Amino acid sequence: MRKFSLIAAAVISSVYAASALATPTFDFHGYFRSGLGLSKDGSQTSYQLKNVGRLGNEKDTYAELEFGSELFKKGDLSFYVDSMVSMTSDGANDNESTSKTDKDKADFGLRQLNLQIKGLLDFDKDAVLWAGKRYYQRHDIHIIDYKYWDVSGSGAGLEYLSLGPGKLSLAWVRKQSNDIDYRYDDMEDANNAWAYKKSVNVNFFDARYALSPWEGGWAEFGVDYAVPRGSTTSTNNGRPIVIGSGSGYDIDNSLMLTALLSQKHSYGWNETVLQFSNKGLAHHAVDSDGSWFDHWSDCNNAKGYNIIDHGDLDFTKDFHMTYVASYGYAKDLSATIDNKKLAKFVVRPWYQLTEYTKAYVEAGTYVQSTKYLSGDKDVERGHKLTLAYAIAPDIGYKARPELRFFVSYLHARDFNPELNKGIQSYDDTSKYYKRDYCIGVQAEAWW
Repeated sequence: MRKFSLIAAAVISSVYAASALATPTFDFHGYFRSGLGLSKDGSQTSYQLKNVGRLGNEKDTYAELEFGSELFKKGDLSFYVDSMVSMTSDGANDNESTSKTDKDKADFGLRQLNLQIKGLLDFDKDAVLWAGKRYYQRHDIHIIDYKYWDVSGSGAGLEYLSLGPGKLSLAWVRKQSNDIDYRYDDMEDANNAWAYKKSVNVNFFDARYALSPWEGGWAEFGVDYAVPRGSTTSTNNGRPIVIGSGSGYDIDNSLMLTALLSQKHSYGWNETVLQFSNKGLAHHAVDSDGSWFDHWSDCNNAKGYNIIDHGDLDFTKDFHMTYVASYGYAKDLSATIDNKKLAKFVVRPWYQLTEYTKAYVEAGTYVQSTKYLSGDKDVERGHKLTLAYAIAPDIGYKARPELRFFVSYLHARDFNPELNKGIQSYDDTSKYYKRDYCIGVQAEAWW
């Protein structure tokens, strides 16, 4: 009997130990922003957010809910599952459904669903093997909500692999554009080319190397190579031939190079970013986030250059400022464009009034010019000024949750409603204004 009891105790102990290893954790993270505003139309407005600043210039309700669980942990080995759903709406009504016919609908999306395995490599316990749908090492500038390096999507990779003084990350990520209009070499009826709706997959091969070269410094270098492929084998050796400017052309593979240097100093921190892109990725320099691939224009000769400088300055214990300045130049973006330039400058000085309150000022300006091969030139310029009073449970401009009261002044300097240039009306999208204002309240949180 005693021997049986010992055996039973050993079995129970081993079962308990195994279950302890498999006991999952639960992590809950998220983000949301929501509020209301009053503008010339009577509803909240927004104008050139990524160029003149986001404070007092967001009209949507947006949320991300992230759920993660470590399903297995033994020593350094960890299996972690991460997931995220998002929701966006105009916040106009109590119930915003997912119905396609409902004007005031809410759009839900699956943003992340992936497995991350850490500690699998005996020689490098910090390396992570992953696969699935993921936000992949995104680099962004908060005050303009601009992601200058972002190849998020469905993929797989090995990240944070120790190599010399730094870490190497390698990833393969796929994005797909649906309803791309393209034709084939053997298509007989060119007049019906636009009826041929297919899809184009863009495979991003991403390599990054990051290191801290000295105290307070951080450097990162990356190469992104984008390979577009058609969804059928009847394209030009698998490469789609897209209808652009009245004729077909092959979409070429595209390259983006990124280098950044971030430095902490006694007055805050600063980061400088240099980027070069060509062909389908060249638009990134002047009018898009970091992984948008242009399938629609004949841009196989395009080249883009982008320089960004942003950071925080701490003038005193209570007086601070965050800022961003950037300049982008791109050439041969289409069969009609010679070059395009974009310069922007946004500053957000703020003062800590009390332990829980602060005052913001955000001023932003931009100029974007497009020169056409015909000799014509198009210029867009705009400005924004926002004053805000905010309440948050901690000190710092990124302290959240935060509730803020704001008033914004918006000015589209090169107003031309015939060319759809200006501040677009929310209630009547065919209407544009030269000047507008917005008075509102917004809550924002991340956790």
